Amino acid sequence: MAFGRWKAGIIGVAVLIVVGLVAGLVIWLATRNTEPLGLGSSGQGTWASTGGAIEKDTIASLAYDSGHKALYAGTDGRGAWRFDGTTWTSTGGGVSRYRLDALAYNPDENMLFAGCHDNRTRSGKGVWKYDGATWTDTGGAVSAFDVVSLAYDPAKKLLYAGARGKGVWKYDGTTWTDTGGAVSKFTTVSLALDSGHNLLYAGCSAPSRIDTGVWKYDGNTWSNTGGGIFSFNTYSLAYDQVENLLFAGCYASSSIGTGVWQYEDASWFNTGGGVSTFNVPCLIYDQDNAMLYVGTHDHGVWSR
Repeated sequence: MAFGRWKAGIIGVAVLIVVGLVAGLVIWLATRNTEPLGLGSSGQGTWASTGGAIEKDTIASLAYDSGHKALYAGTDGRGAWRFDGTTWTSTGGGVSRYRLDALAYNPDENMLFAGCHDNRTRSGKGVWKYDGATWTDTGGAVSAFDVVSLAYDPAKKLLYAGARGKGVWKYDGTTWTDTGGAVSKFTTVSLALDSGHNLLYAGCSAPSRIDTGVWKYDGNTWSNTGGGIFSFNTYSLAYDQVENLLFAGCYASSSIGTGVWQYEDASWFNTGGGVSTFNVPCLIYDQDNAMLYVGTHDHGVWSR
């Protein structure tokens, strides 16, 4: 009996050691996998789908209306949708069958702008605006352009539009004019405004894959930010005005995604995480709630 008790005791100790080692390993892995990803105040938490009626859509663009706490999503062929935090609802109207490659919100006039493309005719439809009830065409010089990016500057009351192969244009509410410069022949697939430093960032694409990456505009001159995403097509940008962080959603190719990158202290690095293998055509940062929204190819909208 003594030997049996001694043997049982040895086995019990061994079991406790194994359990302890397994628990320690689990804790170490959990700690290792939940380390901050370098997203500043927006980098904490877990990616989660918003679900709903556009759950399986390709989301081409996003815009946030902080005054009404509403998120807008531009889809690939089903127009613009509005999210109130719970439900996605279609805005309908004249853009309802268009692909909306770009969205921007003007809080001064409660106006949503959209860069539109007709998939059926494979043609650009310029920039349209939405007052909450009706969609109308802004017309002008960009009316037949494929406008794939938009950004609104409330201080200067200017809307910037990036067009396919036409660089960046600006709209004062009446007239469209070309900003010109080094990006004038690029496809400017994304725009983001750093209002604190009066800088406009542009994610660019070129058929030769030379001189792509992200550029910045000080109101007069365009210059390249360079860095680790220089060879990527940067299809989306978002700026956190509080933390002074620029985020970029990238494509390496049509089938390989490179997730979300962050620009800080003049350097680019990959944020990793659950979206790291996705193609990310759009980003929007909700400053009020310190939330970064990511529109993905075939994976709906994610948030962090």
